[in-house]
Amino acid sequence: IYTFIGMVYGVCLTAPLFWCSFIDTTLLEQQIQMSQSRGYTEEQHLIPMIPTTDEHVYVILSFVFCLALSLAVCALMSFHIYLIFTAQTTVECHGNNTRKKRAKEEGKIWKNPYDLGWKLNWQQVYGSQHPLLAMLPSSRIPEYFPLPIDGKLHQRHQHNLVFKRDDREYTVVV
Repeated sequence: IYTFIGMVYGVCLTAPLFWCSFIDTTLLEQQIQMSQSRGYTEEQHLIPMIPTTDEHVYVILSFVFCLALSLAVCALMSFHIYLIFTAQTTVECHGNNTRKKRAKEEGKIWKNPYDLGWKLNWQQVYGSQHPLLAMLPSSRIPEYFPLPIDGKLHQRHQHNLVFKRDDREYTVVV
């Protein structure tokens, strides 16, 4: 998310310069004429925030790189938010898509056994605090265990966790 914000900031900084350098060049032409009329042999910065002809390449490259990277990082961020909401890793996502496809061909419905719903999946990764606070760096111990036990999320503050599966009783000491 921080990289995406940085790239959007870069796009916002370079967009007006890109516009003046590449799209609407009237101010650039005025700056060239002003430089010539004042007797300068090279173009000068006479209009604020208007790059010189020598700086066009850098402005255009900066804008295009920031725009392209912000779109790529946005796509990557969106995919990872989807993975969090569906309780999957990248590898599991590909395997689960294959399982869903096979189940659909057989007329069945396949559901990810670790998917507890988007809200509980988010809490499993980031805890129950506000979503924006969850994005800040933290040294806290996660509120929930990393995997559901017997299909349910269990909080870490419990000292002994007892659950039953297949008529057997298991105890997890925390």
